[in-house]
Amino acid sequence: MNTKDKGVVLMSVLLIVLLLSSIAVMIGNNYFISLKRASYLEFQSNSINLFRGMEFLGKKKIMQEIRFTQVISSDNSMFVNNIFLEDESGYIFSEIFDASTCFNINTLVTKNDGIFSPNSSQIKAFKKIMYLKDVSDVDANQMIDQIIDWIDADRRPRNFGLEDYFYTGPSNPNQQYADNRMFYSLNELKNIPAFRGESWAHLSKYLCAFPINNFAININTLTKTDGLLLSSLFSELSVDDADYILSNYPESGFKDLSELYLNFQDITFGEQSGNIGFTSNIFHLITRSKVEDFEASSSSLIYFKNNNNGYILSRNYNGV
Repeated sequence: MNTKDKGVVLMSVLLIVLLLSSIAVMIGNNYFISLKRASYLEFQSNSINLFRGMEFLGKKKIMQEIRFTQVISSDNSMFVNNIFLEDESGYIFSEIFDASTCFNINTLVTKNDGIFSPNSSQIKAFKKIMYLKDVSDVDANQMIDQIIDWIDADRRPRNFGLEDYFYTGPSNPNQQYADNRMFYSLNELKNIPAFRGESWAHLSKYLCAFPINNFAININTLTKTDGLLLSSLFSELSVDDADYILSNYPESGFKDLSELYLNFQDITFGEQSGNIGFTSNIFHLITRSKVEDFEASSSSLIYFKNNNNGYILSRNYNGV
């Protein structure tokens, strides 16, 4: 074999080796990705089971607190002491938050014998929130009536309300029916014309949507930034006075309105408007877990009816 033939053979061998090396690298990368994906899927599956376990522990911890106390305040041990588990591979921990620090839009109605009817006290509180946020009376009435018409089962529109013929009409690009039920998510308000556009971003942080009627705002767990919400619960309480109250509110809270009035005698409250509470029956459980390089989170809404066992109203995985 001459020198030229030897060079061709050598080049061919080198090309084959290079090709095989490339194939080996590709197979290795694919195998590594598959292994990583399998590990992540296993982590996700285990995390869901762990999250359910933390829900059980969270419900048990909350039950121990609400069963034996008439006051749930910001210094309660369940808000201060997290549920924490750890081993050599990672950790998981849960935090409990009072969820009754917002205006529940479903309380604009009351339910008696399966029939929804307007709740005048809650409507007054809602209107004051709108007033303090510079929303006109006409716009506020549209919001209220459209919410009530969306929830109630009758076909009669309120003065500023809308029934099925509007939502199914040709002028509405999203063909739908009024659900005739409570709202399960605040995002459902976007179905209501009065809340579209700037109104949503302007107001949504003060509102929530929990499908329960026996809901009251726990003023013992309001923070210094919740002055507007506290003001809305009394006919004559200004936002400045509400801010002052929350800045000087004891961490142990109050057990009733008499104690509140006694501690702030120089402030004018006026009539109560809205559901006011000093304890809570609904809580957020926020859980986070980490194992090696993987992380996951969950948010659970836990509701206690008549201080009995907790019910999970909603769960959201990897979406805190």
